[in-house]
Amino acid sequence: MFWTSYFLAVLALVLAWPVPVLLSRAEWPSRAPFMAMVLWQAIALAGGLSMIGAMLVYGLEPIGDNLIAGLRSLAGMVLHNEPTTALGFWHLFALSAAALLSAHLVFTLLLTYVKIERQRRRHRELLALLASPSDDGPGTVVINHDSPVAYCLPGGARSVTVLSDGLMAALEPAELRAVLIHENAHLSQRHDLLLWAFAAWRQALPGSPPRGSPRLRSTP
Repeated sequence: MFWTSYFLAVLALVLAWPVPVLLSRAEWPSRAPFMAMVLWQAIALAGGLSMIGAMLVYGLEPIGDNLIAGLRSLAGMVLHNEPTTALGFWHLFALSAAALLSAHLVFTLLLTYVKIERQRRRHRELLALLASPSDDGPGTVVINHDSPVAYCLPGGARSVTVLSDGLMAALEPAELRAVLIHENAHLSQRHDLLLWAFAAWRQALPGSPPRGSPRLRSTP
């Protein structure tokens, strides 16, 4: 398990910096945005698990030949007050850091969700005051603005697509239908969940490279 912890540490460093930087400079994500977003999430998840795993495996190394055996021994120490003399200072430190990092990532994920939901609730309240229903179907509203604007606001059964007067005046009916199909695809494919994960990662590790190319990050 000793070398496994070092391998995971190196993998975490590679996934935390060089890989995101290289991917953010690539051109292909603009041609395959869905695959790029899935790849970004896989990199972030693998990086986070590698960071936690490196510390966990190192901390468990004196009390188990593998991860399962080490976890069983640790559970006995925690639940049954078995002696911890086999664990040195740095092993205890690594285990504590793994636990704290895990809690930090989970807490940040939940906190980001709460913040996003509050922002969306406030946004819906403003739309209820400023927007009017559209003839293009339920769940579509129109705001009085000359600039061409179209976006969707996720929310399950409360999801809404917002269009502006400027956009409706500038587009032909077929073009407007294409815009609505595009925005509805964002809602049906739950792209907001991917963006939620990106936002949580930025909150959890603010010094890490940005996830996604500029074109991907500007996707509604």
